[in-house]
Amino acid sequence: MQIWTVDFFRADELVVPMLGKNITLWGLISKGFFKPMIVEKSEGLNMVLPPDTFTVRDVEKYFGPERIVDVIDVQNQCDTMMSMKEYADYFTSPNRQMPMNLISLEFSNTR
Repeated sequence: MQIWTVDFFRADELVVPMLGKNITLWGLISKGFFKPMIVEKSEGLNMVLPPDTFTVRDVEKYFGPERIVDVIDVQNQCDTMMSMKEYADYFTSPNRQMPMNLISLEFSNTR
């Protein structure tokens, strides 16, 4: 049996820490965007973010438990459909049997 080892980069070697007030369109155009950014403080981005207490259960509540969402079975790379309740149950379960991703879920303009 062959054992593979993987060396990972440190996060501070791969990302650029930024303050929201320092992120501008002109800055991105003039300096480029070559590494991911971690926005340490969102002030200045003109964004409204949910509170830190916002969870997947809140998303379920706002969308409704019967709302069908596209989910990816990571292991098999297959799309599947779940209700928002099924996904929230999966996401909050301590014993997840297979990794599932909910890649994109647009919920602006909802309550």
